[in-house]
Amino acid sequence: MKFATKITTLMVMAFCLFLSSATANELTEFTVVKISGFKKAKVKQVDGYSALKEGQKFPFGTTIKTGRRTTIDLAFSAENTFRLMPRTTLVIKEDSKNPKLKILKLESGTVQLKLDNFPRKHKLQVETPTAVCGAVGTRFVVSFEDDQKDAEINTLASTRKNTFSCSEGQVFC
Repeated sequence: MKFATKITTLMVMAFCLFLSSATANELTEFTVVKISGFKKAKVKQVDGYSALKEGQKFPFGTTIKTGRRTTIDLAFSAENTFRLMPRTTLVIKEDSKNPKLKILKLESGTVQLKLDNFPRKHKLQVETPTAVCGAVGTRFVVSFEDDQKDAEINTLASTRKNTFSCSEGQVFC
């Protein structure tokens, strides 16, 4: 009887180990790690925007906005983080056809990414209104500025500007 108990215990432990490694390689949500500065950050809800709190977890499809003197650190996991700089609006979503593709839709502002151990078979890209950039296992920054909101509707006078910088690894744009 003791031998059967040991075998059952080992099988349960192996199954738990399998489950933990499977979920460690999946990205199902992201977490607010730290809010710095004036701490004016909002998350878009059904009835408008509400304040963010450190430690909150969100599903993909969430829109986050930072105030003019606020930064937010977000994480897919401990080794895969991204920072929203002041005056940034970002939608964090996954592709509807390929759930392994995570998309950071940068509507305005700057996002800094540190992807040191992104799960295998997953991809991440940053989309702005005028460009797409992606990488895995690297550190990079993407910015988007659009003065069209401030200028008159004269397209010759407006400027849309993307900036990409890579401090480690390679990115595609």
